[in-house]
Amino acid sequence: MKYILFFVSLAVILFSAWVSAPQFWYPLGGMSQADISNMYYSAITPAGFTFAIWSVIYLSWIIVSILILWLPFRSFIKKTFPFLLIEDVSKKIIFLFSIAIVTSALWLIPWSYNSIGLSLCIMLFLLATLKYLFHKTRKSQPLLRWSVDLFLGWIHIATVANVTVFLLYVGFSGWNIPEVYWAIAILGLAFLLTMYYQYRYHTYIISLVFIWTMLGEWVAHPAPFQRYAVMIYSIIIFLSMFIFRKQ
Repeated sequence: MKYILFFVSLAVILFSAWVSAPQFWYPLGGMSQADISNMYYSAITPAGFTFAIWSVIYLSWIIVSILILWLPFRSFIKKTFPFLLIEDVSKKIIFLFSIAIVTSALWLIPWSYNSIGLSLCIMLFLLATLKYLFHKTRKSQPLLRWSVDLFLGWIHIATVANVTVFLLYVGFSGWNIPEVYWAIAILGLAFLLTMYYQYRYHTYIISLVFIWTMLGEWVAHPAPFQRYAVMIYSIIIFLSMFIFRKQ
């Protein structure tokens, strides 16, 4: 079972690179992920560099899966670098983590074919799986816990974006409310969710993911009201990391 997480992580990373890497043609749907995203560009679509966080997420998968397998050096790690130690990981956690990783790859398929409704359903399943995994790993070693937090933090944001894309896909007009106000409200929901996790679980990684996303929002959308909101959300989340720090 311990080997599953490593091979699943490696396979999904290679699959994602195959689907998304620039080339003469794209194997799924004939368009890149960015092309699909640009079809439904909205006031909450962050700057392109924001998605580089996937590289960090992928790296965390590989590091965690290798450390789970690093049996010959376990005693050395325990004495020298105890914060790197990942031991006694239950089969259930490894299975759930593997399912979440596979689901993130499955999401790429309907998205690449512009099947927005199906992609949203898969994203919601991924979100539910990660939330369950989040609660199961609260007492796990730091690196495992941080990897799950990082993954969940980004999927929170991705789910909000996927819901917004679905609304655009079905022709939702926004009841004639200016798009910038919708953006502030939607980002406000993500802000409140992040505040809850910071207050309840002291999840600094999730808070940092939110701040990173707000940086992408700031760069992508120069509307003054939206930038003020992004700045206020970011400052409050940053301060909450100290105010609600674990005693």
